[in-house]
Amino acid sequence: MKRSMRLFVSLAVAAIVLVPRAWPEASLLRELEASYISLYEDVGPSVVNIETTEESRNSSDFFQLFGLRGQQDAPNNFRAQRATGSGFIYDKRGYVVTNNHVIKNAKSIRVRLSNGNEYDAEVVGTDPESDIAVLKVETGEKLHPARLGDSDALKVGQFAIALGSPSGFEGSLSFGHISALGRDNLPLPDLRFQNLIQTDAAINLGNSGGPLCNIDGEVIGVNVAIIYGANSIGFAIPSNV
Repeated sequence: MKRSMRLFVSLAVAAIVLVPRAWPEASLLRELEASYISLYEDVGPSVVNIETTEESRNSSDFFQLFGLRGQQDAPNNFRAQRATGSGFIYDKRGYVVTNNHVIKNAKSIRVRLSNGNEYDAEVVGTDPESDIAVLKVETGEKLHPARLGDSDALKVGQFAIALGSPSGFEGSLSFGHISALGRDNLPLPDLRFQNLIQTDAAINLGNSGGPLCNIDGEVIGVNVAIIYGANSIGFAIPSNV
């Protein structure tokens, strides 16, 4: 009897070790993980890096605020300032959406696609009050426009995914949630229209102009600003603007 009992216990232990446990939570996490991977593969080719050059006698606080990459002294006491930001392809004909402050006062603008190809860009429209600008590039390539979502349908607590070039690290993705809606009265220079989406998805210098997406890969906002000294507080212009 004891021998049979020992055999039974041994077989039971072996079954526990050898048979994989069913973890429903792990399955849900894998599905969520797969959705983020799929989202990046879908939206990533739409996101661009934008570099601008401006000449001025004085440093620009506005460029410093939103991601000054570097600066170099130029002749005659002029200073050539280089700034970097993000944007996304809005139309297959080469139209790119970004922030107005990213290209404000720029003497030259270069757009770099996700495949590394670079092109000169021209400004075709700006709206400083909402801090939106539209650029145009002539590429000859087959472009991958992003899809716009309905920002009026957003709810606090929904997933939010920010894409862009934080601190010049192109092709970056971060995710979090919509942490508040309708934010206004923020100390943002020249941005008079404020009805901003607040998110805890990581937004850093260089993310300006890049897309904030929902879980379906639709652009629900344009990343515009962060609050210095605060962790995980970023803002985006609603897509319906």
